[in-house]
Amino acid sequence: MEREAYCRIIVICSGEALKREAEKLCKGQQVKVSGFIARADHRQGRSLLVLHAQSLQAEAGSESLAN
Repeated sequence: MEREAYCRIIVICSGEALKREAEKLCKGQQVKVSGFIARADHRQGRSLLVLHAQSLQAEAGSESLAN
């Protein structure tokens, strides 16, 4: 059985090199991110899905989807 599923993932970029790369991005731009996924506990008792980025790059030819 096929079905679509959606979730929000928070991406955390640590370190100066990733910070510089992230500052070049535009809202809505497609990005390829590599790293590892972990669970973070929210203050209100909810668990969040977090991607700790180890590398990121803008997709070639991608433009911002933001208006």
